[in-house]
Amino acid sequence: MARTKTTDHLAVIETSREKVAAAIAAEAATRNAWPMLKEVKSLAEARLKRKAESGQTRLGHFALNLGRPEGGSHGLFGEVLTATAGEPGEGSGPVVATGKVNMAGAEEVFIAVHFDKILPLAIKAIEDRFAAFDGLCIPATEKRKAIEIAVGKVFDAELTEETAIEAAEEAGYTVPRRPDAAPEAVLKISRTAGVPHDWKCSKFDRLMDDADAAHARIEVARDQLQEAHRRLAALEGAKINLDRRYPEDLEAFDADLKVAREQAAYRQQVLADRLADAQPRIAMAARLKDYVTQNRKPKPCRAMSNPHRRPEPTAAPTADKSDNWPQRFDEAE
Repeated sequence: MARTKTTDHLAVIETSREKVAAAIAAEAATRNAWPMLKEVKSLAEARLKRKAESGQTRLGHFALNLGRPEGGSHGLFGEVLTATAGEPGEGSGPVVATGKVNMAGAEEVFIAVHFDKILPLAIKAIEDRFAAFDGLCIPATEKRKAIEIAVGKVFDAELTEETAIEAAEEAGYTVPRRPDAAPEAVLKISRTAGVPHDWKCSKFDRLMDDADAAHARIEVARDQLQEAHRRLAALEGAKINLDRRYPEDLEAFDADLKVAREQAAYRQQVLADRLADAQPRIAMAARLKDYVTQNRKPKPCRAMSNPHRRPEPTAAPTADKSDNWPQRFDEAE
Protein backbone atom coordinates (compact mmCIF):
# COMPACT_ATOMS: atom_id res chain seq x y z
CA MET A 1 0.00 0.00 0.00
CA ALA A 2 1.27 3.46 -0.86
CA ARG A 3 3.06 5.40 1.85
CA THR A 4 1.22 8.62 0.95
CA LYS A 5 -2.10 7.00 1.77
CA THR A 6 -0.89 6.07 5.26
CA THR A 7 0.43 9.57 5.83
CA ASP A 8 -2.86 11.12 4.72
CA HIS A 9 -4.94 9.01 7.12
CA LEU A 10 -2.65 9.72 10.05
CA ALA A 11 -2.57 13.42 9.21
CA VAL A 12 -6.36 13.63 9.12
CA ILE A 13 -6.65 11.87 12.48
CA GLU A 14 -3.97 14.10 14.01
CA THR A 15 -5.73 17.23 12.74
CA SER A 16 -9.08 16.06 14.07
CA ARG A 17 -7.55 15.35 17.48
CA GLU A 18 -6.04 18.81 17.59
CA LYS A 19 -9.52 20.22 16.96
CA VAL A 20 -10.91 18.03 19.76
CA ALA A 21 -8.27 19.33 22.16
CA ALA A 22 -9.05 22.93 21.16
CA ALA A 23 -12.78 22.37 21.64
CA ILE A 24 -12.21 20.81 25.08
CA ALA A 25 -10.03 23.76 26.09
CA ALA A 26 -12.72 26.16 24.88
CA GLU A 27 -15.34 24.31 26.92
CA ALA A 28 -13.18 24.51 30.06
CA ALA A 29 -12.64 28.24 29.47
CA THR A 30 -16.39 28.72 29.11
CA ARG A 31 -17.13 26.88 32.33
CA ASN A 32 -14.47 28.90 34.20
CA ALA A 33 -15.56 32.20 32.69
CA TRP A 34 -16.16 35.16 34.98
CA PRO A 35 -19.28 37.31 34.79
CA MET A 36 -19.01 40.80 33.33
CA LEU A 37 -17.29 43.52 35.37
CA LYS A 38 -20.44 45.62 35.46
CA GLU A 39 -22.44 42.70 36.89
CA VAL A 40 -19.88 41.98 39.60
CA LYS A 41 -19.65 45.61 40.68
CA SER A 42 -23.43 45.99 40.76
CA LEU A 43 -23.91 42.80 42.79
CA ALA A 44 -21.13 43.68 45.25
CA GLU A 45 -22.55 47.16 45.81
CA ALA A 46 -26.07 45.79 46.36
CA ARG A 47 -24.84 43.24 48.91
CA LEU A 48 -22.75 45.81 50.76
CA LYS A 49 -25.77 48.09 50.97
CA ARG A 50 -27.91 45.29 52.40
CA LYS A 51 -25.27 44.51 55.00
CA ALA A 52 -24.98 48.19 55.90
CA GLU A 53 -28.75 48.46 56.31
CA SER A 54 -28.79 45.37 58.52
CA GLY A 55 -25.91 46.77 60.60
CA GLN A 56 -27.72 50.09 60.97
CA THR A 57 -30.80 48.24 62.20
CA ARG A 58 -28.67 46.29 64.68
CA LEU A 59 -27.15 49.55 65.96
CA GLY A 60 -30.63 50.99 66.40
CA HIS A 61 -31.83 48.03 68.47
CA PHE A 62 -28.67 48.17 70.56
CA ALA A 63 -29.07 51.88 71.24
CA LEU A 64 -32.76 51.42 72.11
CA ASN A 65 -31.83 48.68 74.57
CA LEU A 66 -29.29 50.95 76.23
CA GLY A 67 -31.92 53.66 76.70
CA ARG A 68 -34.29 51.46 78.69
CA PRO A 69 -34.07 51.27 82.48
CA GLU A 70 -33.82 47.50 82.38
CA GLY A 71 -31.55 47.48 79.33
CA GLY A 72 -27.80 47.15 79.02
CA SER A 73 -27.68 43.40 79.62
CA HIS A 74 -26.79 42.49 76.03
CA GLY A 75 -23.89 43.62 73.88
CA LEU A 76 -23.93 44.86 70.34
CA PHE A 77 -23.14 41.46 68.85
CA GLY A 78 -25.45 39.29 70.98
CA GLU A 79 -23.19 38.54 73.93
CA VAL A 80 -24.60 38.68 77.48
CA LEU A 81 -23.04 41.32 79.75
CA THR A 82 -22.65 40.41 83.45
CA ALA A 83 -21.16 42.64 86.16
CA THR A 84 -18.83 40.81 88.55
CA ALA A 85 -18.43 41.57 92.25
CA GLY A 86 -15.72 44.13 93.01
CA GLU A 87 -13.55 44.76 96.06
CA PRO A 88 -15.35 45.78 99.26
CA GLY A 89 -16.09 49.48 99.19
CA GLU A 90 -15.31 49.83 95.47
CA GLY A 91 -18.77 48.97 94.02
CA SER A 92 -19.30 46.47 91.24
CA GLY A 93 -16.44 44.83 89.40
CA PRO A 94 -15.67 44.83 85.68
CA VAL A 95 -18.29 43.73 83.13
CA VAL A 96 -17.72 40.23 81.67
CA ALA A 97 -19.16 39.23 78.29
CA THR A 98 -20.49 35.69 78.06
CA GLY A 99 -22.44 33.85 75.40
CA LYS A 100 -21.85 33.38 71.68
CA VAL A 101 -20.83 36.44 69.67
CA ASN A 102 -22.62 36.94 66.33
CA MET A 103 -19.70 37.54 63.96
CA ALA A 104 -22.04 38.18 61.03
CA GLY A 105 -23.56 40.99 63.04
CA ALA A 106 -20.11 42.40 63.74
CA GLU A 107 -19.39 42.48 60.02
CA GLU A 108 -22.67 44.24 59.30
CA VAL A 109 -22.09 46.89 61.99
CA PHE A 110 -18.54 47.48 60.72
CA ILE A 111 -19.81 47.98 57.15
CA ALA A 112 -22.57 50.30 58.36
CA VAL A 113 -20.08 52.51 60.25
CA HIS A 114 -17.47 52.62 57.46
CA PHE A 115 -19.66 52.21 54.37
CA ASP A 116 -18.37 55.33 52.62
CA LYS A 117 -14.80 54.01 52.81
CA ILE A 118 -15.49 50.29 52.22
CA LEU A 119 -17.55 50.68 49.02
CA PRO A 120 -14.91 52.47 46.91
CA LEU A 121 -12.18 50.16 48.22
CA ALA A 122 -14.25 47.10 47.27
CA ILE A 123 -14.98 48.45 43.80
CA LYS A 124 -11.29 49.25 43.30
CA ALA A 125 -10.30 45.71 44.38
CA ILE A 126 -12.78 44.22 41.90
CA GLU A 127 -11.44 46.35 39.06
CA ASP A 128 -7.87 45.34 39.88
CA ARG A 129 -8.78 41.66 39.85
CA PHE A 130 -10.48 42.00 36.48
CA ALA A 131 -7.50 43.91 35.09
CA ALA A 132 -5.22 40.99 36.02
CA PHE A 133 -7.66 38.33 34.73
CA ASP A 134 -6.91 37.15 31.19
CA GLY A 135 -9.73 34.62 30.94
CA LEU A 136 -13.14 34.71 29.35
CA CYS A 137 -16.00 36.92 30.59
CA ILE A 138 -19.60 35.98 29.80
CA PRO A 139 -22.82 37.61 31.04
CA ALA A 140 -24.40 35.52 33.79
CA THR A 141 -27.65 35.16 31.86
CA GLU A 142 -25.84 33.72 28.84
CA LYS A 143 -23.36 31.36 30.51
CA ARG A 144 -25.57 28.26 30.54
CA LYS A 145 -26.31 28.59 26.83
CA ALA A 146 -22.62 29.23 26.09
CA ILE A 147 -21.67 26.02 27.94
CA GLU A 148 -24.22 24.02 25.96
CA ILE A 149 -22.81 25.38 22.71
CA ALA A 150 -19.24 24.57 23.80
CA VAL A 151 -20.22 21.00 24.75
CA GLY A 152 -21.90 20.58 21.36
CA LYS A 153 -18.73 21.73 19.59
CA VAL A 154 -16.68 19.16 21.51
CA PHE A 155 -19.10 16.43 20.48
CA ASP A 156 -19.00 17.51 16.83
CA ALA A 157 -15.19 17.49 16.90
CA GLU A 158 -15.18 13.98 18.39
CA LEU A 159 -17.59 12.79 15.70
CA THR A 160 -15.18 14.11 13.08
CA GLU A 161 -12.31 12.30 14.82
CA GLU A 162 -14.26 9.04 14.91
CA THR A 163 -15.10 9.36 11.21
CA ALA A 164 -11.39 9.76 10.45
CA ILE A 165 -10.54 6.69 12.52
CA GLU A 166 -13.22 4.62 10.78
CA ALA A 167 -11.85 5.66 7.39
CA ALA A 168 -8.37 4.56 8.46
CA GLU A 169 -9.72 1.22 9.69
CA GLU A 170 -11.53 0.65 6.40
CA ALA A 171 -8.22 1.28 4.64
CA GLY A 172 -6.64 -1.48 6.72
CA TYR A 173 -4.89 0.51 9.45
CA THR A 174 -5.16 0.05 13.21
CA VAL A 175 -5.53 3.29 15.16
CA PRO A 176 -6.18 3.18 18.92
CA ARG A 177 -8.90 5.49 20.15
CA ARG A 178 -8.47 7.99 22.95
CA PRO A 179 -9.51 6.41 26.29
CA ASP A 180 -11.39 9.61 27.20
CA ALA A 181 -13.33 9.84 23.95
CA ALA A 182 -17.07 10.31 24.36
CA PRO A 183 -18.85 6.94 24.09
CA GLU A 184 -21.71 8.59 22.19
CA ALA A 185 -19.28 9.79 19.53
CA VAL A 186 -17.55 6.41 19.22
CA LEU A 187 -20.85 4.54 18.93
CA LYS A 188 -22.61 7.30 16.94
CA ILE A 189 -25.44 7.57 19.48
CA SER A 190 -27.41 10.71 20.23
CA ARG A 191 -26.30 12.46 23.42
CA THR A 192 -29.90 12.87 24.58
CA ALA A 193 -31.77 9.87 23.22
CA GLY A 194 -29.96 7.20 25.25
CA VAL A 195 -29.47 3.55 24.29
CA PRO A 196 -32.57 1.61 23.16
CA HIS A 197 -33.29 -1.60 25.04
CA ASP A 198 -32.93 -3.68 21.85
CA TRP A 199 -29.82 -1.81 20.65
CA LYS A 200 -27.24 -3.88 18.79
CA CYS A 201 -24.03 -2.64 17.26
CA SER A 202 -21.40 -4.68 15.44
CA LYS A 203 -18.85 -1.94 16.11
CA PHE A 204 -19.43 -2.23 19.86
CA ASP A 205 -18.99 -6.00 19.71
CA ARG A 206 -15.83 -5.59 17.64
CA LEU A 207 -14.31 -3.16 20.14
CA MET A 208 -15.13 -5.53 23.01
CA ASP A 209 -13.52 -8.43 21.15
CA ASP A 210 -10.50 -6.25 20.33
CA ALA A 211 -10.01 -5.44 24.01
CA ASP A 212 -10.32 -9.12 24.97
CA ALA A 213 -7.77 -10.08 22.32
CA ALA A 214 -5.38 -7.37 23.53
CA HIS A 215 -5.72 -8.64 27.08
CA ALA A 216 -5.04 -12.19 25.91
CA ARG A 217 -1.87 -11.03 24.11
CA ILE A 218 -0.70 -9.43 27.34
CA GLU A 219 -1.18 -12.68 29.23
CA VAL A 220 0.77 -14.61 26.58
CA ALA A 221 3.63 -12.09 26.70
CA ARG A 222 3.67 -12.22 30.51
CA ASP A 223 3.86 -16.05 30.47
CA GLN A 224 6.68 -15.94 27.92
CA LEU A 225 8.59 -13.44 30.03
CA GLN A 226 8.21 -15.59 33.13
CA GLU A 227 9.46 -18.61 31.20
CA ALA A 228 12.49 -16.63 29.98
CA HIS A 229 13.26 -15.53 33.53
CA ARG A 230 12.99 -19.12 34.80
CA ARG A 231 15.40 -20.32 32.10
CA LEU A 232 17.82 -17.49 32.88
CA ALA A 233 17.71 -18.25 36.59
CA ALA A 234 18.33 -21.95 35.92
CA LEU A 235 21.35 -21.18 33.72
CA GLU A 236 22.83 -18.77 36.25
CA GLY A 237 22.45 -21.41 38.96
CA ALA A 238 24.04 -24.01 36.73
CA LYS A 239 26.95 -21.65 36.00
CA ILE A 240 27.76 -21.45 39.70
CA ASN A 241 27.97 -25.23 39.96
CA LEU A 242 29.93 -25.46 36.71
CA ASP A 243 32.43 -22.87 37.90
CA ARG A 244 33.16 -25.01 40.93
CA ARG A 245 33.47 -28.38 39.18
CA TYR A 246 34.33 -27.78 35.47
CA PRO A 247 35.80 -24.30 35.01
CA GLU A 248 37.17 -25.27 31.57
CA ASP A 249 33.61 -25.49 30.15
CA LEU A 250 32.60 -21.95 31.19
CA GLU A 251 33.39 -20.34 27.85
CA ALA A 252 30.84 -22.41 25.94
CA PHE A 253 28.31 -22.04 28.75
CA ASP A 254 28.62 -18.24 28.75
CA ALA A 255 27.31 -18.14 25.16
CA ASP A 256 24.11 -19.90 26.22
CA LEU A 257 23.78 -17.58 29.20
CA LYS A 258 24.17 -14.52 26.96
CA VAL A 259 21.40 -15.78 24.67
CA ALA A 260 19.14 -16.37 27.66
CA ARG A 261 19.71 -12.83 28.93
CA GLU A 262 18.97 -11.36 25.50
CA GLN A 263 15.81 -13.46 25.28
CA ALA A 264 14.62 -12.22 28.68
CA ALA A 265 15.25 -8.61 27.70
CA TYR A 266 13.39 -9.13 24.42
CA ARG A 267 10.41 -10.66 26.19
CA GLN A 268 10.39 -7.73 28.62
CA GLN A 269 10.22 -5.29 25.72
CA VAL A 270 7.45 -7.29 24.03
CA LEU A 271 5.36 -7.16 27.19
CA ALA A 272 5.92 -3.39 27.51
CA ASP A 273 4.88 -2.84 23.88
CA ARG A 274 1.75 -4.94 24.24
CA LEU A 275 0.80 -3.15 27.45
CA ALA A 276 1.18 0.23 25.74
CA ASP A 277 -0.96 -0.97 22.84
CA ALA A 278 -3.64 -2.69 24.92
CA GLN A 279 -4.21 -0.18 27.72
CA PRO A 280 -6.10 2.42 25.62
CA ARG A 281 -8.15 -0.33 23.98
CA ILE A 282 -9.10 -1.92 27.30
CA ALA A 283 -9.86 1.48 28.86
CA MET A 284 -12.07 2.44 25.91
CA ALA A 285 -13.90 -0.90 26.01
CA ALA A 286 -14.58 -0.51 29.73
CA ARG A 287 -15.83 3.03 29.18
CA LEU A 288 -18.17 1.95 26.38
CA LYS A 289 -19.48 -0.99 28.38
CA ASP A 290 -20.22 1.19 31.41
CA TYR A 291 -21.96 3.75 29.22
CA VAL A 292 -24.20 1.19 27.52
CA THR A 293 -25.02 -0.50 30.83
CA GLN A 294 -25.93 2.75 32.58
CA ASN A 295 -27.84 4.34 29.70
CA ARG A 296 -29.70 1.40 28.17
CA LYS A 297 -33.42 1.95 28.42
CA PRO A 298 -35.46 -0.74 30.22
CA LYS A 299 -37.47 -3.15 28.16
CA PRO A 300 -41.11 -2.04 27.98
CA CYS A 301 -43.44 -4.24 30.03
CA ARG A 302 -46.64 -5.58 28.52
CA ALA A 303 -49.81 -5.29 30.57
CA MET A 304 -50.56 -8.61 32.32
CA SER A 305 -54.10 -9.88 32.63
CA ASN A 306 -55.46 -10.30 36.17
CA PRO A 307 -57.31 -13.60 36.59
CA HIS A 308 -59.04 -12.29 39.73
CA ARG A 309 -60.41 -9.18 38.04
CA ARG A 310 -64.19 -8.87 38.15
CA PRO A 311 -65.71 -8.87 34.65
CA GLU A 312 -67.24 -5.66 33.37
CA PRO A 313 -71.05 -5.54 33.69
CA THR A 314 -72.91 -5.96 30.42
CA ALA A 315 -76.35 -4.60 29.58
CA ALA A 316 -79.22 -7.09 29.47
CA PRO A 317 -80.36 -7.94 25.94
CA THR A 318 -83.56 -6.18 24.87
CA ALA A 319 -86.45 -8.30 23.69
CA ASP A 320 -87.37 -8.15 20.06
CA LYS A 321 -90.99 -6.99 19.82
CA SER A 322 -91.33 -7.35 16.08
CA ASP A 323 -93.32 -10.62 16.33
CA ASN A 324 -95.28 -9.84 19.53
CA TRP A 325 -98.28 -8.31 17.74
CA PRO A 326 -100.77 -8.54 20.64
CA GLN A 327 -98.56 -6.36 22.84
CA ARG A 328 -97.98 -3.86 20.06
CA PHE A 329 -101.75 -3.74 19.51
CA ASP A 330 -102.36 -2.98 23.21
CA GLU A 331 -99.63 -0.28 23.27
CA ALA A 332 -101.22 1.36 20.24
CA GLU A 333 -104.59 1.58 22.05
